[in-house]
Formats: sequence, C-alpha cells, structure tokens
Amino acid sequence: MARFESKPLAWLDQLAALRAYLQTNPSATREERKEALKLGDSQLTGFLAIDACFDPAAEEKVRQAANGVLPSTSNVLGQSNPVTPLLGTGQIEASQQMPYVLSYRSAEALAGLKDKITDLPAVFPSALDVTLSRHLATQQIKALVKWIKAGHPAETFNEVGTSGKGKGTKEKSKDKSKTSGDLSQTPPPGDIFDKLVQAAKKLALEEAAGNIKAATRKELNDCLQKIREQAKDEESKEKTDKKKKGKDAQDDSNWVETVYLSWLADVSLIKKIKSKVGKGQSVTRGEKALLWLHKLSEWADWVVKHLVKLLKPILKLAKIIWKLLMEALEVLGLLKYIKAVLVVAAFVCFGWFAWEAWRYGPMHPFRILEPYCFRKTEESPVEEVPTPVAPQAVGSSELEVRSSNLKPKTTNSKLLTANSPPTAVYQPSIAWQSSDEDPKVLETEMAALPVNCIVKDFPLTPDEGMPGDLAVSRLQDLTNPDKYTMKIGKDTQRILSVNPTTTNLIINYKSTDPLVFDSSGPMNFFWEDVIMIHVDEVDVEGKNPKVIYQCSLIVSGAKEPLTIQCSTPADLKHLVSTMEYFIRASRLAHDTALAGMPYPSQGLRLNNQCLVEVLWANSPMANAVSDMETAQPNHVAQLGASQQVKAGVKLGDMVWSVDQNASLPPERKNLEAQLGALTAGSHDLFLASPTDREKGLVQMNQTHTTYFNPKRRKVILTVS
Repeated sequence: MARFESKPLAWLDQLAALRAYLQTNPSATREERKEALKLGDSQLTGFLAIDACFDPAAEEKVRQAANGVLPSTSNVLGQSNPVTPLLGTGQIEASQQMPYVLSYRSAEALAGLKDKITDLPAVFPSALDVTLSRHLATQQIKALVKWIKAGHPAETFNEVGTSGKGKGTKEKSKDKSKTSGDLSQTPPPGDIFDKLVQAAKKLALEEAAGNIKAATRKELNDCLQKIREQAKDEESKEKTDKKKKGKDAQDDSNWVETVYLSWLADVSLIKKIKSKVGKGQSVTRGEKALLWLHKLSEWADWVVKHLVKLLKPILKLAKIIWKLLMEALEVLGLLKYIKAVLVVAAFVCFGWFAWEAWRYGPMHPFRILEPYCFRKTEESPVEEVPTPVAPQAVGSSELEVRSSNLKPKTTNSKLLTANSPPTAVYQPSIAWQSSDEDPKVLETEMAALPVNCIVKDFPLTPDEGMPGDLAVSRLQDLTNPDKYTMKIGKDTQRILSVNPTTTNLIINYKSTDPLVFDSSGPMNFFWEDVIMIHVDEVDVEGKNPKVIYQCSLIVSGAKEPLTIQCSTPADLKHLVSTMEYFIRASRLAHDTALAGMPYPSQGLRLNNQCLVEVLWANSPMANAVSDMETAQPNHVAQLGASQQVKAGVKLGDMVWSVDQNASLPPERKNLEAQLGALTAGSHDLFLASPTDREKGLVQMNQTHTTYFNPKRRKVILTVS
C-alpha cells in the first residue's frame, strides 16, 4: 500500500496518475483501479473525492503555498502573503512566514466539502484560500468543513473563536501562529487580535504616507506584548498542572502506608475519602482504588446475603435429614459402631500416610493415590515398533558431503569412506564407573525410569543428511506433550519453549505436579559441553505393559541430565539426530558418542525393601544363572553346570544376600555397597521370589514374631 507522507506533495503526482488512468480507462472497475495504482480501498476513495474538488488552479495554489507564496482570503492567484507588508518581517511570528505544505490527509479532509454542498465550484476555492493562508491543521480543516456545511462563509471561520462550532473551537491551539490565523480577516470585536490587525493596517497606511507615528508603533508593540504575556500565562499554568500531577503521584506512592496506618489505628479511611469527595477536593488514584474496592465489597456482600437467603431452605432440609438419620441409627444401635469405624479408619489413613511419607518421601502417598483419583486411558501405539538395527559402515555410494543449512561441517569433519566408521557409534551399556559420571546425575537419570521395567540398549544411527530448518523444527517438537515428555527425576515437566542456537540450548519448563513448588525455570547448556547421549528402550512390565524410548543428555558440569521420553522409535531417532546436528554445528564440529545408560549394582536397582524394580538387559544380573532346584531357607542345593539355566534375577525378586545365605533380612544401603564392591569372578547371590516373600510375611504374622525367614534360591553371578 502506498504512503503519501514520504515527500512533500507526493499525493499531487498520485492524483495526476489517477486522472491519467481514468482518462485512458474510463470503464475500469474499482478493483482494477486499486491494482493499477497500488492503492488501498480507503486511499482510492480519498483520491476520488480530492479529484472531484481540486482543479488545476487549486493544485497551482497548493504548489505555490509550498514555495512560500500564500493566497489571501480575497483569492487572488499568486498574491503573496498579505500579512508581511502590514507587520514587517520582524514583527510577524516565524511560523506564518514559513511555506505551508498541504498534506494528503488535509486535502482529504478539505475534500469532505463534496458532500451536501450544491455550489462546490464557488465554495471550494474560498475554503482552500482560508486553509492555505491560515496554515490550518487537519483537525482545523475538518472544523472548517463543518462550518461551511452549516451554511457559514469560509471567511468567517475562526479556529479559536467562542462560537463553539467545530473541533477547532473547543480548545486553544498550542501554536500561536495557527491561533492568529489570517490577520487580514476581522476577528471578533474586543479580541486582542482585532487590535493587532487594526494597528498593523494603520502602520501600513502611515508607512505609505511616509509619516509613521510613535503612538501607532507603541500600540502595535503593546498588542504583541499582551500576546507574549498570554503565552507565558499558559506556560505557567502547564507547569502548575505538572506539579499537581507530581504531587498526586507522590500521594499515590504513599497510599499503601496510609491504608496500613489507618487500619492499625482503627480509623475509617473510606469515610475520610468520602468526606473529601463531598467537599469537592481531589482524590488520588490510590484513594479511587480504595473506593472501588469498597464498592465491590458492598456488591459482594449483597450477593452473599441473597445467596444465603436462597440456600437457607436447603440447609434447613439437610439439617432435618441429618437429624433423622442420626436418630434412626441411634434407635437401631448402629451409631456408636459407625463412629468407632470412622475413628479407626481415620487413624489407619493417617498412619499409612505417615509411614509412606517417612519411608519414601512426603510426595509418595499422593503418587500412589493419583492413579485412583485421576485415571488416564492409555492408548496402544498404532504403528509397529521396528527392531533396532546396529549402525553399519557407510558404503562408497554415500561418499558425498551432506548439506547443512545452518552451519556446514568444518575442516575437522572428513568425507566418509568405506572403511571409516559412522560419525556416532553406539556403545552398549556398561557398569558405572565413578570416573565416568557424577553419581548424583546418574541417580537423577535412573529416577526417571518407571517401576518394574527392563532397560535395553537401543542402537541407532543419526540422520547425517538432516537440513538446518528441519533440525530447528524437530527440536520445537519438544513442546508437544503428545510426542515428548521431559523428566527431572520422578517429576514430569511441561516444556514451555525451546530456544536453540549453534552455541547453546535453552529450555523453559514447568512442573506438571500442582503440589511441587518452585519446580520450574530455564535449563541452559552449551552443545560443546555434552559428553554423552544415553539412548535406551525401557520395557515396562505389569498390568499395563508398554515400551518407552528414553534419551538423556549428560552435560559436563550440569547437576541433572536432560531426560526426554517418547513412545515411538521414530520420534527418538528424530530427537537424537537433531541433537547430533546442533552438536556438530557447534565448535565441537563432530558428533557426540551414543551409549546405553550405565548400570549400577551389577545391573539392577533396588527399592527400600531390596526388591528389584529396574533390571538392565545383558548385565551381570540379567545373565546370572539359576539352579533348577529351589534352595531351602537353610539349605542350598549345589548342582553341576549342566543343571543351570539362564533365568536368574527377575523383576520383583528380593535380593537377600551375597556370597553366603544370611540369616537376617538385608539392608538396601549395605547390599548395594556389597554388589558394587564385588571382584571379578563367580559369586553366589541369594534371592526370594515375590511368592516366597509373601509366604514368609504371612508366616511371620501368624507366629507373631519379628523373625522374617522366607524361602530362598541361589543364583550364580559372574562379574567380569
């Protein structure tokens, strides 16, 4: 859409183009006119109105006014400004001596005379002369148009007069040059400008006769001095208003303290404010806010009273029903039993809550109750999960430089050859070493795993040919909760925004748990600090088995990893490929190694009862062999290697002891320390299955003893 304020009188050239187009295409439609002239709908309407009012003579007046040749209200074409010879160049304000440029908006406002004016060719020239000679602004031109439409001559228009006609008469103009208007016209009698015009005419006549009197010059100077005094008065009035506003702002800054002191001293501040309003005194914004709050509280009180009146019959009926119910239970003799049951149930619930909170943390009871209070329907995946394929070496047909829209590979990245390994080779999960990873980081990463799951390696090859715009789009998919879930320990986080660059990644997140406070904020890390990406498949067993694909970024110096879970291998591959793309585009200039999550305690994770809740596939625990004959509590059968099967540790088993069949129940801390300190070779591991553990608990309760001695079996654990 064209703009017409970029240079003076550009709209005249556009008007000429419109006239030329209408002359050659008189039957063109409105849409064709807008398309040919590159005009908007409102601009085309404005130009058509201007074309109906402005003739070549009017355009010539506008151009001359822009050069400093202003017409008088007597409409003599080309006559110079008549004010200058009357007052002299030193006695007229500077704004009246400057050229006047009629803008497109002013011309459009002046073209408003086209409506409801029968004799437009006779009225418009005088309106144009008044506009050009008085340097009228756009709002004043609109007032002039209303004045003429009301039936008044254009020469009698006074933009600051007291007639109350038009917008220009509602308030005085801030520019004194526009306030004075055309001094050749006769202002209202008694006005200071009337005296100024009379003195100027008298001085011009005396100058023409060659006899200038001092009294005439003094009268002219007095008029100018009064105009200056009026300007000073208005300026001082503005300063006073500003001071008053500043005082009000200061009062507003202290109104909170005033409210506090009034409340402390039991003083009714509302009565004080109402008294000020009754006396006609001004009030601050803070006091107005208090009045609004007081009024809203009155309305709320009225609503509550009427609601209570409406609910009173219902409350009475409920009270009667409750009373009848209690009387019936008392007559039947059941009331005391119901009270006893409720008291016992309350104590049981409180004891259960305290026990769970003490052993597993204060949030554990809520997590147990959450599935019962907020049931979620789990949808089975529609597409089949493909079998992960180990990375293959790149063949000779792929000897090409992959394109990258964000950042090309650096000189450190070489062309792939038939004998060169892939950029990122997946490493299977191995035993955790204290020198490889912070134990707190690993603990946070493992806490994101669900209970009763098997962690498996998930080898994949990143997409080396991913373009930059696709990588940015894939990374923005993290904000889609249907695809990806961010975990920090056991807590699920909702990703609000993702801001990736070739240097760092900023993720803004917020906890989805309403009972967890201050669990939000940005996660910021540099791509070059990523030392490992863990990629795993998590098989969850139980009533609702499912498969989860997990990716964790281990960042140097970070207190917690970035763990993302998804439900499809395709989403996991897209995410890992995107991460590798940004890492490769950073100063690191090569892919980060991919590996399975390392396993502690020879490949399992225990809960506080020493039950196996997470098991790593292909770990020593998963590869343990079990005797085909079950061991007795105090006797373990010893069979040959031919009678052993690879069915050792399973999910839900209770790890009892290591190397010897202990007589006392285990402690998780000591047991994990023993498993972590095992030397290379074969070791005996004693387990209690879930069924045997339950039987042991039942037997302990039946005998009313604290001796827990479940049936155990022995497995052979081989540590390399």
